[in-house]
Amino acid sequence: MSETTFCKYHQQIPARWYCEQCGIDFCNSCVNDQLYSDPPQCALCNEALADMGCESAIPAFWHKIPLFFKIPLSLPSIVVMLVLLCLGYIFSWIPIVGWLMLIIAVPAIFFKYAYLTLQNIASGELNAPDLKALLDDNDYDIIFKQIFIIICLFAPMGKMLEVSFSLGIAWYILVLFLLPATVMVLSVDRSLIQAINPLVLASFIMRIGFSYLGLYLLIMIVSGGPTIIMEMVIGLSDMQSSDLSDYLYLFVFYAVLQMYFTLVVFSIMGYVLLKYHHRLGYEISAPVEELFCDQKKVPKIHPLLKDIEVLAKENRGIDALRRLQSRLPENANDIVLRLRFHKMLFNQKKFEVMFEHAPSFIQLLLSSNDKAMAVDVYRDCISADKSFSLKDVSLFLPLAEVMLQLGQYKLIVRLLSSLHKRFPDYKQIPDTYFILAKALSEGLDSDEKSLSVLNFILKNYPDTAIKPQLIMYRETVQKLISSSV
Repeated sequence: MSETTFCKYHQQIPARWYCEQCGIDFCNSCVNDQLYSDPPQCALCNEALADMGCESAIPAFWHKIPLFFKIPLSLPSIVVMLVLLCLGYIFSWIPIVGWLMLIIAVPAIFFKYAYLTLQNIASGELNAPDLKALLDDNDYDIIFKQIFIIICLFAPMGKMLEVSFSLGIAWYILVLFLLPATVMVLSVDRSLIQAINPLVLASFIMRIGFSYLGLYLLIMIVSGGPTIIMEMVIGLSDMQSSDLSDYLYLFVFYAVLQMYFTLVVFSIMGYVLLKYHHRLGYEISAPVEELFCDQKKVPKIHPLLKDIEVLAKENRGIDALRRLQSRLPENANDIVLRLRFHKMLFNQKKFEVMFEHAPSFIQLLLSSNDKAMAVDVYRDCISADKSFSLKDVSLFLPLAEVMLQLGQYKLIVRLLSSLHKRFPDYKQIPDTYFILAKALSEGLDSDEKSLSVLNFILKNYPDTAIKPQLIMYRETVQKLISSSV
């Protein structure tokens, strides 16, 4: 296994891309593959990146042997095996039709599931497929193609044995050696012609290299598991019984062993495809190089921020800001992008641009589930310039309501100061000032000021719809003032 190269910016994650111009290794978390054509471009120089593959990031299959024996013990695999055993038992009692189903349908369903297991692992899912995958996939032609391949491979052996016993045995060994390759080629290409083409099989094996020999030996050892275990069981039980039920139990046990070890073999082949998929010329969508990393250390970065973060880490903040700003018009409702833009403006002290951006961003946050973030944006603005004030009158009431919920009483006073003078025609001044009165009384212990605000509302807006609530709250504040004297 070759030495793993790690990303410059995420040193716990194996690199997938390399920039020859910059001499930098990148992981998928650093490469924006949504905006650029294939191959993606370097965030720093915009040159095409070289695909390093991910083979070195995937452990050799002999290091993952426990995983292969664990996968068939998952709940979906156990359910499939139990259901097929039950179907086999039912079919065995039905003459002719049932027996045909037992011979054809049950093995076909099982091997279909085995192929799905192989394909699941080869795609980067290191677990058994669920039952839904088996029920949804009605394409059983791959099973019959594999049967035809086996017939084609073993058919000449009889003639060869007639010519020479040694020749027949040599052919038998060759067939067993080629059989895993036929299964994997058929799984990838779904082509019968490809799976029996000697040139394709030879190329397939050579691309995998000496690891294929290790795969073949491991499969031979695992395939002998059911027979070895059965011999041990029979030897330990010392069976002399004439009761057919004892032999039936053994047969069922042997069937379970065969299914279990077959799924182990298909899991191994799926993993080999996963490891060498880049060599074999097919791509998978899963971030393979991250499969064997500590997932807590894999950064979850917005696809349109990957290259932005690289620029920022290289202290090219101005370039990062410009690039991000160019993406905002088409992503105006993307809160993650706009928050990153706001933070970059704040950190780079681009306050004029930040003040222009803030109102619409606050409006977006107030209409989403991130209302508390709207308060943070407002706080950033007034910390940058104490004279900052919002000019969109529609923001005052909803923003004040969020501040009241968060207990940001001083911010409410700052937000609503002289609101009636700045916006005399604002129709929601009574509701907005009612929040101010609550903040003064409940949060700042300024009952006298709260009472003044309440009296101002009742005097200047006598027809307001919230007049009953204002009167009740005023009475409460008056009692508080009286009790404190």
